[in-house]
Amino acid sequence: MDRVFPRPMDTVKASFDRAVAKRLKPPVGTLIGMPGAALASFSAAQDARKVLHAVDGHPEALNTLLGDVYGRSADAERVPERQVARIGAELELADLVLTPSRIAARQMVERGVERESIVTVPYGVDTLRFRPAKEVPRGGSVKLVYVGQISYRKGIPFLLDAARGQSFEVELIGPVVAPELLRDLPANVRHRATLPHGALSGVLARSDALVLPSIEDSYGLVVLEGIAAGLPIVVTEQVGAADLFDVGAPGEAVQAADAIGLRAALNRVRPLSWDARRANAASLRALQTWDSYGDAVLRLLTDGTPKNEER
Repeated sequence: MDRVFPRPMDTVKASFDRAVAKRLKPPVGTLIGMPGAALASFSAAQDARKVLHAVDGHPEALNTLLGDVYGRSADAERVPERQVARIGAELELADLVLTPSRIAARQMVERGVERESIVTVPYGVDTLRFRPAKEVPRGGSVKLVYVGQISYRKGIPFLLDAARGQSFEVELIGPVVAPELLRDLPANVRHRATLPHGALSGVLARSDALVLPSIEDSYGLVVLEGIAAGLPIVVTEQVGAADLFDVGAPGEAVQAADAIGLRAALNRVRPLSWDARRANAASLRALQTWDSYGDAVLRLLTDGTPKNEER
């Protein structure tokens, strides 16, 4: 089922793409585009090396998972078929597809993108902004924080089911995509739609763990930010940032769409000491800052060999 009207951001992306295409002047060496915003410019720059920065997974994968998990309840979050087709055409034109995680790369391969054209470079984090809090609040219940859209894709129904009747507290922070999900919130869950600029680090400082229960998520940048702040993470296996467990990230991954398994994991979270926060943040030494991410992508674009390339 397609929408009668396109999503506003899809329209903005297409307009931007057309504007770029009109301004391209040969020769163009390397052209980087974003999904939904590269079809016209890729078509116009036929001789350029075309790189699609796939910040999201494949839209067909998202649509399939939404249907499998929620049936028709999450239809409003489906990517319209015209946009799926547009991104598919961009992937066909791309010489290189840049992804942030194994999950995103696998989705591309499963839907026909040549494995040899895909490179995975994990994201970086601002370790000056996100760091362990020096003053750790003590006492009271374990405090968990979720940061992201209030949506079906992010697994909010399963998080609410997991939290109901439990002793831990959950703070939901993020814009509301599916308002119905906030009806009849458990007593131990509260929602804040907005945060002042720069306030996220303060929220993380007073939390004991970060939870991201998505049914589909190409990465989940907030996971990196949570670890940098010293928090353990509880994510699902469908979150791309679960790759971080391979390099010693604190926390655990549970099966997606499993409220019982998620509840058990959340009940294993304990109040964090200062020493524990520092130890958790230290696991990021194996990862990269945004500077090193930029260096890796630059190497990829100049000689095709980013330091942490994974094909």
